[in-house]
Amino acid sequence: MTYVRISPNDREEAEYKIKCVDFAVEAKKNPRQINFTNAGAAINSTYNEYFPSITADEKYFLYTRRLDCKECFEKQQEDLFISVADNSSGLWLPSKRIDELSSFGNEGAPCISADGNYMFITMSQEMDGMYMGGQAKGYGSCDIFFTQKINGKWSKPVNLGPKINSSQWESQPSFSSDGKTLYFIRGAPQRNGTIKNTDIYFAVSKWLQTQDLWGHLSFISGEYPRETMRPTSIRWFDSVRVHPNLEHAAADPHPPRPETTG
Repeated sequence: MTYVRISPNDREEAEYKIKCVDFAVEAKKNPRQINFTNAGAAINSTYNEYFPSITADEKYFLYTRRLDCKECFEKQQEDLFISVADNSSGLWLPSKRIDELSSFGNEGAPCISADGNYMFITMSQEMDGMYMGGQAKGYGSCDIFFTQKINGKWSKPVNLGPKINSSQWESQPSFSSDGKTLYFIRGAPQRNGTIKNTDIYFAVSKWLQTQDLWGHLSFISGEYPRETMRPTSIRWFDSVRVHPNLEHAAADPHPPRPETTG
């Protein structure tokens, strides 16, 4: 990058995208076949479904669905849905909304613990500054909440507090199978509704501190597919559109970490 009048942020972003292009060129030289299978009518509908999460025993499948809402300011809102595996057929039973975690607000991006008893979800701040239809308070445009299954029902979600949430945008939690680490996305919300400067963060143990994971993992062109990793060869994806290089990404499961510039 020799253009001297480029801003530091634009330079950093351009250098990162150049590295992404270099990786894509090399990945295409060693393509792998990836088969995508639709999860079926028990999960998908005429609405948009995304942000899947599945328990370690593959018994419960959770996800976000965007529904029409005449009473809502944006005329649409997000709710959490769950489907249970049918052991006899090997298919998913028709999904149902989790009523105790649903409101006229936006609740979504679930991440359930390996044993299925704990869940982290994302809630969007509403026009009055509250969350979950006025039932909870928070810190920023999106906050991460915690809920626990008690006697077969999910408890009232609790905000994880300022060591996780901030005045920014926190979303898409991912909880490690050993129950020790919470990963999530933090970004800066813009007036036009977009999110900039997104990075992956993680908090260890009881979330006593939050650290920047790489400090340079922003999505390209405002889009990235969220992947739910499984211990088997099966991986769950949600994506409005598949990135042109996604079919080749499996050639190297660990793309090069971008170098930071000082």
